[in-house]
Amino acid sequence: PNFLLADQGSVAFMSEDNLSQAVITLPKVLIGVCGIDAMLPHQEDMALFAPLYATYRYGRNMPDYLRIMTGPRKTKSYEGPEEMYMVLIDNGRTDLLGTIPQRDILSCIDCGACHAVCPVYRIAGDSAYMSVHTGPVGAVMNPFMLSFESFIHQSYASTLCGACSAVCPVGIDIHKLLLHNRQQSIADNRRSRLEETGWFLWKRAALRRSLMNGRSLIFRNMLTQLFFGKAWSREREMPQFAKRTFNEEWKKQRS
Repeated sequence: PNFLLADQGSVAFMSEDNLSQAVITLPKVLIGVCGIDAMLPHQEDMALFAPLYATYRYGRNMPDYLRIMTGPRKTKSYEGPEEMYMVLIDNGRTDLLGTIPQRDILSCIDCGACHAVCPVYRIAGDSAYMSVHTGPVGAVMNPFMLSFESFIHQSYASTLCGACSAVCPVGIDIHKLLLHNRQQSIADNRRSRLEETGWFLWKRAALRRSLMNGRSLIFRNMLTQLFFGKAWSREREMPQFAKRTFNEEWKKQRS
């Protein structure tokens, strides 16, 4: 289900094709799985969230199919499951709810608008996040729901362009939450000595123009393949540096 409606004990399903609606009405036993963050206080809230979700998910004013179910079918009814069960998942959401300001990410309605505009997600894809939560939202949630040590790197894999925050229909400042994740990582001293050494060497190299321009092209490609090849190349081809840096291209255009 997309939402849980607390006052009626109902569940709301929205989709753009009738097949998904058949899936929830034809089985004799319906088992739904949903996170506790999908809970809405009142059924009337669907008047806001249904068109909001449809606009940013499908580009329509309303979802093509919307069904609100409050339990199994009645005795004289011919449609719907005979038994209905809902499984509510916490999976770290309660811990995240106690973390300020990252708790704001639980307001996400899972419309996917931030995925469409994120330059990192468009290149990396779903598989790079190693979780059901992907894109900018996943980069904020995964460290809390799975493992801070294993998934904090996703919060660093961002351009901080703010496109995700600008397009978010519920006004979550996603790029700022990524920064808070980074700050928490540093405050908890979670950075390894290898990572600190790597950033130190990168800084020294970036400040020397001779190491950044054309002659170091082969060296740069070799280093990226050495350090990131196994992680990146499992799913996609390793990108190559341009033959000329922006600095060199600028000089050529100005000459």
